Amino acid sequence: MLDHKSTFDGTFHEGCIELVIPLTLLQFVAMLEHGADMKSQLRFGVSKTYLTIAQLLQYNCYAGVLKISAQLRNATVCKSVEDGVVCPLVLRKGLCTTSAMGNIDHNPTATTSTNSFHGTSVSVFQHSIKEDKGEERGQLQFGEEKVKIVPKLPDSFTNVRPAFFNMN
Repeated sequence: MLDHKSTFDGTFHEGCIELVIPLTLLQFVAMLEHGADMKSQLRFGVSKTYLTIAQLLQYNCYAGVLKISAQLRNATVCKSVEDGVVCPLVLRKGLCTTSAMGNIDHNPTATTSTNSFHGTSVSVFQHSIKEDKGEERGQLQFGEEKVKIVPKLPDSFTNVRPAFFNMN
């Protein structure tokens, strides 16, 4: 949908609307009304209703998704800076928190493998006691301003110095 490009030459000619909407989007809209049954979609064909809905999705909703995504990223960065830590909101303040990291490697030489994957897994655990359940960190705060550029996290959040134990 995002890769589909079209230009307007100043005139509307027969079939121009069908040309600017990706076929996959039209099929998706038709599937919403008639289900995944291909015979139903072929029998009913492409209606003006489908074209209108597809145009709305193609040209209006994507901008809304980008706006919400930018606001969410902005609110997350602001909350991380306020709390002094980057972590999920479900983690509570004031509790003993431990973590474990693991290396994830998918072996590309396996006989059933189609590709390889290398990554890191991080698991975070909080240890509470009956009397102390910790303090909620609160919700993300969304501002009314339009956000186009999300602020960067401070260097202290992104450049982590290695930690080690001195066994001497």
